[in-house]
Amino acid sequence: LVTAIIVETSMQSAKADRDAERKYQMKSAAKTLAEVEKAILSADQDGSGDVTKQEMLHAYTTDSVVRLKVDSVIDVTELMDLFDIFDDDGDGELSFVELRNNFMSYKADPIKSLL
Repeated sequence: LVTAIIVETSMQSAKADRDAERKYQMKSAAKTLAEVEKAILSADQDGSGDVTKQEMLHAYTTDSVVRLKVDSVIDVTELMDLFDIFDDDGDGELSFVELRNNFMSYKADPIKSLL
């Protein structure tokens, strides 16, 4: 009986540890995605509400804050890939709606989206 209690307590503790780690990973991944989202939105040079690849690349190469935010989570190649993935209509621009919808779907399971 004592052994069963010890085993059960250990199993509950291990599950709590896994749950805490998963929650931490999800929070960390969501924060990472939020930083990328901010960097992308700050790249809108003409105030159109849409961001082109050129605007994003210009912001990355000329704005050290944007570069630091992006480099802290992904490299510039991954950023350009992310642009292509999020550009749902293929028009070469990311609208706020495209960006928000894609980030919302990625935030639903951020760990899966980053793998």
